Amino acid sequence: LLLENIIINITLGIFITLIMVITGDASITIRGSILFALSISLAGIFGGSIAHFFAQIMPSSSNTTISSLALIGILFILRGITDITYTSFSYLNPLAWTYLTYPFTNNNYHLLFLLILLIIIISLISLNLEKNRDLGSSYIKEKEGRKEAKKSLLSIRGLFIRLNKKTIISYLLGFFILGASYGAVYGDMHTFLESNELIKTMFTYSGVSIEESFTAVIMMIMVMIITVLPIVIINKLYTEEKNLNQLLSTKITRKELFFSNINIAIITSFIGIILTAIGLGGTALYVMENSTMTFSDFLAAGINYFPAILFFIGLTSITIGYFPKFRKTIYIYLGYSFIINYFNNILNIPNYILKTTIHSYIPAYPIHFFNLGTFFTITLISIILIVIGYQGYKKRDIHN
Repeated sequence: LLLENIIINITLGIFITLIMVITGDASITIRGSILFALSISLAGIFGGSIAHFFAQIMPSSSNTTISSLALIGILFILRGITDITYTSFSYLNPLAWTYLTYPFTNNNYHLLFLLILLIIIISLISLNLEKNRDLGSSYIKEKEGRKEAKKSLLSIRGLFIRLNKKTIISYLLGFFILGASYGAVYGDMHTFLESNELIKTMFTYSGVSIEESFTAVIMMIMVMIITVLPIVIINKLYTEEKNLNQLLSTKITRKELFFSNINIAIITSFIGIILTAIGLGGTALYVMENSTMTFSDFLAAGINYFPAILFFIGLTSITIGYFPKFRKTIYIYLGYSFIINYFNNILNIPNYILKTTIHSYIPAYPIHFFNLGTFFTITLISIILIVIGYQGYKKRDIHN
């Protein structure tokens, strides 16, 4: 898993470097591009090494996910605080090391060497823990379950909620905290953006206020992060198939299994948007002075991208229905969409490349008006994809 994590992130880094170099912009140097891409790759490898460490200690994958997200969330909140105040403390936070390299300006490579050293130390500790534990065991034991199951487990929806409960709670809590940490930036937005020319280019648009342009970009990023949750939930249907075989021998149908899972994915992703908007908007409005923005602006900015999540739910449904072994390719496409849209302001990516991502078809609110036509068109396409995915799921062999 460590090797897989390294290969994926290095491949991502190479891809980012190539995209930045081929833009032909004179300000985008090869040295800066490599440093920028390497920073992102090492951030991914660092996150993977943390997950691998907790995988040795925690008794289940959901506990591993919660612990990993909690630690990264704490580091992210601390980074948000030190970005604005106590900036000298940023050098104590590994998550801050990636942007303190200041690519294209100062090109500080030395912090990445520290991050590599930290990754090696965490990985060696993890490998040693893995070597000394029994296969299938963990250092923290799973607590005993209830003698009698709750009534909620008598329904398929209740069963899938139980299977995904810890994951859903950890992700939703993470979305709220992440939104709130970004919302805190609004209190000193100008200082935050002026601190780094690259960040300023990413988050500002002409013709609108800094707060509005930042909201549009950050909400798009947050929605892409939220998209991970429904993908995880739908993929759970495949990984649990071998345990659901006995259910299918009763009156329970594949249709019930499939759409119960899809409904949970849709509902939790919408809740994720609401919690993110509450965290981002609530904190931003609290710290801002004399702002024309309202809470409804933050809420609309998030809901605006809800069809993009539905689109990814549709794509995941198709992989589960027809190509379950390739279900993880959805994460690759999501990562690709993130890179293209996130760096578009810097790289001026050609329109034909930009249009290979669903998010580029959605007008960014509040920079642009909310487009109901686009909203319902993408929603309809997503529903069609889900139905197509179901047609494959009900006919294919169940994974044993």
